[in-house]
Amino acid sequence: MRKMGKPVAVLFLSTLVLCFLHSSCENDPFHELYNQRPKSVSFNANGGSKVEQQTVWYGKVVVKPEDPTRSGHKFEGWYEDNGTFTKQWDFEKRYTDENDLTLHAKWIASGLTLSHETHNFGQVTHDYPAQPPLTVTVTNREALPTGDLTITISGDTNSFALSRTAIDSLGSGETATFTVTPETGLDDRTHSATITVSNNDNLSATLTVTFTVSHTEITITLNFEEIQNADLSYLGTPTISRSGTGYNKTYQVNVPSGYDNYKWEVDGSGTYAAYREEGASQNSFTLNVNNNYYNTIGGHSLMLTVRKNNLDYQVNIPFDIVD
Repeated sequence: MRKMGKPVAVLFLSTLVLCFLHSSCENDPFHELYNQRPKSVSFNANGGSKVEQQTVWYGKVVVKPEDPTRSGHKFEGWYEDNGTFTKQWDFEKRYTDENDLTLHAKWIASGLTLSHETHNFGQVTHDYPAQPPLTVTVTNREALPTGDLTITISGDTNSFALSRTAIDSLGSGETATFTVTPETGLDDRTHSATITVSNNDNLSATLTVTFTVSHTEITITLNFEEIQNADLSYLGTPTISRSGTGYNKTYQVNVPSGYDNYKWEVDGSGTYAAYREEGASQNSFTLNVNNNYYNTIGGHSLMLTVRKNNLDYQVNIPFDIVD
């Protein structure tokens, strides 16, 4: 066979390079290969453990990750469609799509399940009333009985009350309930606990609960042009509990320019005279349960006075001290 001369070889290679780089040869296989870009493959675990994202090149297969886990559920595979789960992904399939890919985990309930996996009781202020309980349903989704079950709590164990700590064995498909309730009188912070229902054979399910108690602050915005007729009855009568050491309520006024000489007074109790704080910057006042001037049980009055153009404007704010 006659060998290709150097000029012809150079021309042939130059043509291949040009076809590879320019759109004029877009049907050339070299150009098609050049135009491919790596695609992102994301895994939506649908409440299960996290699965890391992948990168897949054109014509390659997506690497099957380790199966995620989810309490009380059995993993059923990865699907292109979320919710309907009709298109299961074939991990032997070569990926030739031009778009990124998201795969969704399908789960079915199994083992021991709880009606809640997490629950936030919400946020309340310090003097909150008793909270309504959360009812939790335990279901045995196994074919065999569970054996006797125990209910334990970890984390802020003294912040939540359980209605029971044990459940008799549940047959297949049977259910039982218990309640979780935040305790009263908790300190100001977020309380969190994990509740576990389990048997002696590695069958378990968990629930995480949270409850936030916040410091009470009452902000009063007054129109001082009409302060003599101001009606603060909408606030009700604030109550301070002496059993909550250090607990207090703060009143703050937002005062327009032109007013000065703030003065707060609380009627005295016992042998104490009236308690007073005043000054141009004194635009807030904290009722402190530890202040002996007014911490006797019963009704008290806090009076605010401000001055404008040498005229005093006043308003009385009632409050109660209780044990």
